Amino acid sequence: SERNPVAKRKLTEYYDMMLVHLPQIIHRPQLVFQVASNSPDNLAPATAAKKLEATGSWMKWENKDSEKGMCVQRMQGSSQKVLCCTFSPDGKWFACGGSDWVVRVYNVSTGKERLVLEGHQGNVNACAFN
Repeated sequence: SERNPVAKRKLTEYYDMMLVHLPQIIHRPQLVFQVASNSPDNLAPATAAKKLEATGSWMKWENKDSEKGMCVQRMQGSSQKVLCCTFSPDGKWFACGGSDWVVRVYNVSTGKERLVLEGHQGNVNACAFN
């Protein structure tokens, strides 16, 4: 590793990416390429994913971090697939629904789950604030 600092840096970038996203990748290994693609462009995982992008079908963030460590908040909740999400008109609340048949509402400033709306009869494919 001391002989090849570039390889060491790349390995560290992959390790950091996996460590940060481990819970998602353990439950959905197919997301590893999406996570890599959404890494900052100057890091090794994003560079490698860009080469594979033409063969993949993962969503790429247009507003992704420009540098490592820029994520300011993660919403915790369902371990199931999120199928829809929206912000309230005033930007204070965030709602998401998914394959767990639940809508979760979060306070944007704190990231805390505020409300869980259960009782849906299937996947929640759309949500909106009125």
